[in-house]
Amino acid sequence: MAAGALRQERPVRPAVHGRRGFAARHGISRAVFLERVAPRLTRLERLRLSESAERDGVRTEADLAAMPLVRLASYVLSLAADVRTRRRGELVAALRASAARAAGERAGTWGSVAAVLDDSFSSFGSPVKRRRPLAVALACHYLLQALAGGYRGLWLSGRAEPLHARPTGPTPLGRRILDALEGRPGLLVIVSDGWDNAPPGLAGEVLRVWRRKLDPAGKVGIVHLNPVYDAGQFDVRRLSPMVPTAGIRDAEDLPALVELARFAEGRTGLAELRAYLEDRAARR
Repeated sequence: MAAGALRQERPVRPAVHGRRGFAARHGISRAVFLERVAPRLTRLERLRLSESAERDGVRTEADLAAMPLVRLASYVLSLAADVRTRRRGELVAALRASAARAAGERAGTWGSVAAVLDDSFSSFGSPVKRRRPLAVALACHYLLQALAGGYRGLWLSGRAEPLHARPTGPTPLGRRILDALEGRPGLLVIVSDGWDNAPPGLAGEVLRVWRRKLDPAGKVGIVHLNPVYDAGQFDVRRLSPMVPTAGIRDAEDLPALVELARFAEGRTGLAELRAYLEDRAARR
């Protein structure tokens, strides 16, 4: 059978907005519509409609903790600041539960971890994928918190409440990396698009001096994870040749990327890397 025929026979599920317009044309109230359609909503539709449904007095239960971390973080960032404040307990609990599920048996086993997290203006992303880089940073924050024995997360803005992260200001990566290295963690993870501009190039120089002069033995592991693909270079932008850089799309890939970086730096052998990847594949 032709592919076109298969596409024609596949049932098409109308979008919620289309159904809502149909209901309005037929004089069905918004509250009644939401109550009747709730059992048929997908998980993502429940997330999108939960706020408007609540305003209409209709409860659309959405299992936030079951969402993948980056998608859940994107949903949190899409909420207005006052909504995040009002629902703080629920949202933080969901992010931590999703992170704990992603960490699995590795939870609490990574020792001392610090993270430098980019919430500068460039973390807005693109009009097509709004706040995607920031959502990856927020998701990585909660996952690293779950993986670490001791954790310190440093946002470029100096923000103390991750739940209220928003893209704003310049990108002072160098200064924040200095702050993170001051505590000499076992592992430093930098989640950023790599555009260091306050001042330009400071991050690369800090990493160079740290690796060559202050920590030549490499006691502090450093990994740069970049959530933005550079189409012009067919790669992700790097901060320094002194530290490994990897592109990251989903926070759940973070443990594997860190293991690969450790292997690249000679911190683990091929046998350890192979065992880790085989274990990860078996869990899928």
